[in-house]
Amino acid sequence: MRRLGLQRKVRPLLPWLLVFCMVATGPAAAVPTAVSTDFCADQYLLALADRSQILAVSPDAEAPFSHMAAQAGGIRKLAAGAEELAALQPDYVVTSWGWSAHNRGLPERLGAKFVQVQFGTTPDVIAANLRHVGGILGRESQAEKIVAEMFQRLQDIETRVDRRVGMPPLRGMYITPSGTTSGAGTLIDEIITRAGLVNAVAERGYSGWQQMQLEDLVVNPPDLFVASFFELNSAQTDNWNIARHSVMQRLLEDRPVILVPSNKLSCTAWYFVDAVEMLINEVDQAQKLSPEQLRAGGLR
Repeated sequence: MRRLGLQRKVRPLLPWLLVFCMVATGPAAAVPTAVSTDFCADQYLLALADRSQILAVSPDAEAPFSHMAAQAGGIRKLAAGAEELAALQPDYVVTSWGWSAHNRGLPERLGAKFVQVQFGTTPDVIAANLRHVGGILGRESQAEKIVAEMFQRLQDIETRVDRRVGMPPLRGMYITPSGTTSGAGTLIDEIITRAGLVNAVAERGYSGWQQMQLEDLVVNPPDLFVASFFELNSAQTDNWNIARHSVMQRLLEDRPVILVPSNKLSCTAWYFVDAVEMLINEVDQAQKLSPEQLRAGGLR
């Protein structure tokens, strides 16, 4: 009888207890959504966000030079128009370079926040970008996982380079189909030097992106070439550019060439470590080759 009386007293209070619990805990927080406007911003969004958070990516997200191309399959491709953004209603618009200055205020006018992936050439900048984008998406743990792996791999590479003894570092030169090369202060320079090579272009006092000087190559050629973007077969590559010059062709035939896929170099992102590891593996092999083998292109 006492138990029944207690049940009769408690039962009318149950609806109020339910209301109290709802007020105390509040509604479940909505998962932030985002779009990315260029293929470099795509890499960060695709790597960090849960798929349900991605409303659209750029039209180049599945291009051959996109590292995260496989993850972009089946996701809407953004034309970057105001009407499309208004219809999608993302919480964030993530961009790297692919958003013109006069459009920078558009996301906020549509109720979204503009997120800029910062330009830089160092692992610290990459880590900051990962943490920034991961933070706004509520994916901090995923960002920290990628950051930790990147720095651990770089530490392992540094250890391997430090173990090299008895052989001076080889001089490497970056080359593209258009004849563009890379001096100091670039991601390519970071990759070449972290692999234990000397950047032959930076050694000559050049910085930033440069056009190859054929005269310099003939007088003082590098020990090897680091080549990329040749697999794209771009129609924009001129038939008469320096990379197709007969002298350049002989240099490429006479020296080792390390081919790095374009999707490792097209953006400043954590997977640049893949390119460093490719180079260091080839350089370690080169140390086992004779000078004759090196001149014969033993790394091909």
